[in-house]
Amino acid sequence: MSRLISGDIWFDATCAFGTLFHVCDAAQACYFLALQPPDAAFNYVATPNVDHLVRLHRDYENIAPLYSRNLLTSCDSRIVAMLARLAGKKLLVAPGSDISRILFDHVIDPRDPVTIIGGEERTIQRLVSRYGLKQVSYYNPPMGFINSEEEICKCIDFVVAHPARYHFFAVGSPQQEMLANRVKETGRALGTGICIGSGIDFVAGVKPRAPVWLQKLALEWLYRLATEPRRLWRRYLLDDIEIFSLWVKEMKGHSPGQRVSHRAVPASKQTPSSASVIRRRHY
Repeated sequence: MSRLISGDIWFDATCAFGTLFHVCDAAQACYFLALQPPDAAFNYVATPNVDHLVRLHRDYENIAPLYSRNLLTSCDSRIVAMLARLAGKKLLVAPGSDISRILFDHVIDPRDPVTIIGGEERTIQRLVSRYGLKQVSYYNPPMGFINSEEEICKCIDFVVAHPARYHFFAVGSPQQEMLANRVKETGRALGTGICIGSGIDFVAGVKPRAPVWLQKLALEWLYRLATEPRRLWRRYLLDDIEIFSLWVKEMKGHSPGQRVSHRAVPASKQTPSSASVIRRRHY
């Protein structure tokens, strides 16, 4: 295991299903993100779930670097965490929507600038209303923008031109990770990017999350399938079933993740519990 360290916090990291995860829950991830200076060079957070990992293995060469060059990679899926534990690897769950909700609830002041790429306009309006946000910069690129260098550059220029402590990328995976990585590569942007995807709908209150008891049973996918069957049936019932064959490879030690190099960082101090997250804005 390697460790990710900032100030008085460290996270263990472990390779599972072909990528490196930092072992933290959502509150711990937010504590870490709150320690990042607002004027730091841009970096981003990725939160892979089952769908992300299946897609990763179908295009490993192009997608794997997106989860190894970023600031933080947390596990977005209780199913992934459960399968990893069965393979003898410890993962905690820190979904992107939970991380973002805690940031808006306890870290982001209504007067702070926030930049959002993607998401429907009505979602952004609900988010602004829900949190009383005063400085939101919003750009929604066209469908398929990731295949157009011109459109990618428009997104990058927008992020650079609208500096913020936190930037939220809600254009779906792997487009959002690709875009965040491109923003980072320019060296011109500041702040932290959160690859939130459709989770922005939950944070804004446009769509309801599954009841907590279903989440704890790793059945949130079933709730989402029941509420959005036309959009999600193929993903959950056909595509994502591949995670179980990936788990078998993980059990046998044949996952590409066995070949991922751990990030080299020094040993350190004490990991905060969830309760140690500061309950006020402006850390």
